[in-house]
Amino acid sequence: MALSVDPATADSFATLEEANAYAAAQGLTAWATAPDSPPDAKEAALRRATSHLSGAYNWIGKRTGGRDQTQAWPRTGVTDREGEPIADDEIPVEVKHACIIIAAQELEQPGSMDPQMIPAQRVKQETVGPISVTYADGGNDPADVRPVLLKVKDLLAGLYHPDNAGTALFGSSMRS
Repeated sequence: MALSVDPATADSFATLEEANAYAAAQGLTAWATAPDSPPDAKEAALRRATSHLSGAYNWIGKRTGGRDQTQAWPRTGVTDREGEPIADDEIPVEVKHACIIIAAQELEQPGSMDPQMIPAQRVKQETVGPISVTYADGGNDPADVRPVLLKVKDLLAGLYHPDNAGTALFGSSMRS
């Protein structure tokens, strides 16, 4: 099924053509060397990347199409990090590039941006023969098992609230 980049029904922030061009220019070799025909693997990776970006970040502004809009972009009331306004019908190039970088990661390791984690099954220490390994305790936050793509965070700086990026589905509550 072809990708949709129409704001109302989008399943990807970037087209396959945009992804191929950016990946080639940036030297994302796994993406660049993967075949386009059939395009299903690349398109699926772009869909997963878009879904991840839409859910994992607390974006500035509001969805242009309100709650009926399928993805986080386009948005109203947003400026870039230099204060330039972003049009209400635009998916910023920074978001497109971040989507492509995440899609390249997803193409190499499907599901890596939204991994399954069962905290009770995490291995803290294991011994095999004379070798014992103790792993760093990352806590029980699922974000701890997700790859950190610093290039993505750098690209998106100024477009989301950094205090809770990546924790859109997890948080804390307090009683008064």
